Amino acid sequence: MMDEAKLGRLLLERGLLSQEEYDDATRLSQATGRPLGAILVEKSYLSRVQVEDAIAVIEKRMRFCGRCNIAVYVPVVTPEGERCSRCENLLEWREVVAGPQVQELESIVQLTKDDLPQDVATARAIPSRIFGKYILLEELGKGGSGVVQKAWDSMIGEYVALKFMREPSSVPNSVEEAKKQRKAKILDLLQEARAALRLRHEHIVAIRDVGRISGQFYISMEYIEGDTLSDHIRAAQTRGRLSSLYEDPLFYLKGLLDVANAIHYAHTFPKPIVHCDLKPSNILISVSGCAYVMDFGLARALNVPREDDQFVRGTPSYMAPEQLTGRSEDIGIWTDVYGLGGILYELLTGQAVFTGETPDILARTMRDPPQRPSELVRATPEARRHDTTQILTKFTKLETICLRCLAKDPRDRYPTVRMFAEDLESVVAALERRPGNDTDVVPPKLREAQARAEFRRVDDHITQLNLEAALSEADRLNQKRDDTVARDWVADRRKQVQILERFRERLVQFINERRPKLASLQLVGATLGASEILKATPRKLVVFHREKPMEIDWGGLAPAQVVALAELTQMAEPEDRLALGIFCRHARLLENSIGYLTSLIGTALEPAARQFLSAPLE
Repeated sequence: MMDEAKLGRLLLERGLLSQEEYDDATRLSQATGRPLGAILVEKSYLSRVQVEDAIAVIEKRMRFCGRCNIAVYVPVVTPEGERCSRCENLLEWREVVAGPQVQELESIVQLTKDDLPQDVATARAIPSRIFGKYILLEELGKGGSGVVQKAWDSMIGEYVALKFMREPSSVPNSVEEAKKQRKAKILDLLQEARAALRLRHEHIVAIRDVGRISGQFYISMEYIEGDTLSDHIRAAQTRGRLSSLYEDPLFYLKGLLDVANAIHYAHTFPKPIVHCDLKPSNILISVSGCAYVMDFGLARALNVPREDDQFVRGTPSYMAPEQLTGRSEDIGIWTDVYGLGGILYELLTGQAVFTGETPDILARTMRDPPQRPSELVRATPEARRHDTTQILTKFTKLETICLRCLAKDPRDRYPTVRMFAEDLESVVAALERRPGNDTDVVPPKLREAQARAEFRRVDDHITQLNLEAALSEADRLNQKRDDTVARDWVADRRKQVQILERFRERLVQFINERRPKLASLQLVGATLGASEILKATPRKLVVFHREKPMEIDWGGLAPAQVVALAELTQMAEPEDRLALGIFCRHARLLENSIGYLTSLIGTALEPAARQFLSAPLE
C-alpha cells in the first residue's frame, strides 16, 4: 500500500505542492478514505502524470539502460520487457536507485535556492530525465542526423536546447559499418559546434557548450521559443495561402534580411565559414518575430577541406549545383547565395526550387533553370483568390533577386551575400516607406496590402486569446506608423484587449471551479473525443484525453470551442457578453457576435455594443 505521508513529503520537497494544497487534500483524503493522489488530481493541484511519476520514484519502478548508462523510469512493469525511450535498447531487469549523478544534481539545484519552473521541478524527479547537469524536458524536433530536446541547465539556471546524435533508423550490416556511421555523426556534431562556437551574431543561435556525458556527445544551444520558417510556410498553407509571405510580406522579407546579414558575418569572419545547408527548416522564427540561423552541421571553413569531402552532403531540394560535384574547391560564398535564393523561392511559390524523387531533383538541379516564380504562382488557385498574391506576381523586383541567386553558374550569382542583402533592403525600405527611397520599387497596392497585414496580425493574436502578444504587436505598430489612423486603431484595440483580458480571467476561474467534461473538444484543424479540462491558466489548458493529460494553448482551441466553454460555464453577465461579441467578431463568428451585442441593448453597455454593431468588418 502506498505510504501517503511519504508521497506528500516528496511532493512538498519537489515544490510541486504548496503546504496549503497538501493540507487541504490530506483533510479530504482522511474524511473520504480516498487515495491522496486521486484527490490531488481531482482538485487540479497536480496532473495525473505528476502523481504517477512521484509514486514511481517512491516505489523505485526503475530499470537500467546499459547503452545510455542511465536509470529509466518505467510507469508499468510488464513481463514482456521495457525499452529505453531514448535509444530503444531493451532495459535490464534489475532495480536501481538514483545514483551519485542524480544526487549531485539534486544538491546543485537545492544549493541555488532558485524557484524552479514547474516542468523542471516535475522532470527532475525522474532519473531518466537526468543527463549530467541537464534535466531533459521535451523533444523539440528531429533532423537527418540529430535530435533536439528542451532541457534545463542546473548550473546556470536557464532553459537550453540540447542536440544529440540521432540513432540510425536501420540496423547496420556490420560492427564496422556501425562504427563508421557513429564516427560520421560525431564528426557532424563536432563540426557544427566548432563552426557555430566561433560565431557571435544576434541572428545566429548561440552555442553554449559541447561535450560528452556517459559516452553520449551533445551540443548545448541557446533556447529560443518559436517555430521554423518551414513551419510558418506550412501553417499559412493550411489557412489557404500559398506561403506565409503573402500574409505579411514585410515581416518575412525582414526576417530573410536578418538571415542574410548573419550569413555575411560568417563569410567575413577572420576564419570564414560557409553554412552549406540553408533552407527554411534551418531558419528559426522566435515568438518575438526575430529570425535566427541554426544547424551548422554541414558548415565548412572556407578553402579548408572537410574530412568527409568525398561524400555529397546536403538536402537534395536545397543543394546548389556545385555541391553535387563532391569537390570541396567548388564550394564557396556563392553556395550560400544559392541557399538564400532557394529560401526566397519557397517564400514566393510555397515550394522548393525542384521537387519530386531524389534522382530527378539532382538531375534537374544540374541541368534545368528554375521555373519563374510568377509563372508558377499564376497557375495556382491561390493567386486568383487573394489580392496580395495577385499583387506580388506583378512585382518583378523580388523575382529578379531570387533568380539571380539561383543561377547555375556561380559567377552569375551575387558575388557576396551583402550585395544580395542590399537589393533585398531596397524592397524592405520601400515597403516601410522610408524617406528618400524610391517609391516606385514597390507598387502602391502592395504597400496597402502590407499595412493590412500588420493590422491583421494584432487581430489574429486577439482571436487566439494571445492578448499579451496582441498588445506587444500593437505597441510596435504604434511606434512604426506615426499617423492618426494608426494611433486611433491601436487605442481601440488596446481597449478591446483589456475587455478580453478580464473575460479570460473569469473564464479561467470558472473552468477551474467546474472542470467541465466534454463529449468532444474542437481544436484548430482537429477534434478530440471525450475530454476533461483539468486546469486552466491565462496561457493554456490542461486537458485529460485518452488517459493522458495534454497541454493546449488557448490559440490551439477552435474559436467556437472558446464560445462553447463560456456558455457551458454560464458566463452571461453583460461584460461577458460584450467580450464574447468582440471575440466572435474577430473570429468571424458573425451570427454569434450580433446575438451577444444586441442582447446588451437596454443595459449600461449598450453604447459600446452599438459601436461594434455599426463598425464595418475589416
